[in-house]
Amino acid sequence: MPREVGVKAYEKALQQAETFAAQAIDRLLTDYLQLLEVAGTTYARQAERAMRAYNRIENPARKVYERQSDIAQRAYESILGPADAELARIAAAAQDMYQAALAPIEAAYSQAVADAQRLTQGITLTQTPVQ
Repeated sequence: MPREVGVKAYEKALQQAETFAAQAIDRLLTDYLQLLEVAGTTYARQAERAMRAYNRIENPARKVYERQSDIAQRAYESILGPADAELARIAAAAQDMYQAALAPIEAAYSQAVADAQRLTQGITLTQTPVQ
C-alpha cells in the first residue's frame, strides 16, 4: 500500500472515529437531559404530593392544638377568677381582723394616756436642791 493511500485511510478512520464519538456524546447528552427532565418532573410531582399530605395533616393538627389551647386557657381562667376572688376575700378579712384587733388596743392606749393626764393634773414638781 502506497504511503499516500495509508494516510488517506488513516484520516478517513480518524474522521469516522470523531463522528462516532460526536454521535455517542450527543446520545449521552440527550439521554442525560431526558433523565434530568424525568427526575425533575418526578421530584416536582412528589414534592406536590408531600405538600398536600402535609397540609392534610397540619390543618387538623393545628385545629386540635388551637382547640386544646382554648380549653386550657378557659380552664386557667376558671381557676384564676375564683382564686383571685378568694384571695381578695382573705385579704379583706385579714384587714378587718387587724382593724378589729387594733381598735381596742388604740382605745386602751388613748384611755391610758387620758387617765395619766387626769392623774397628773394639778401636780407640780418642786425643785429640790441637789446635794
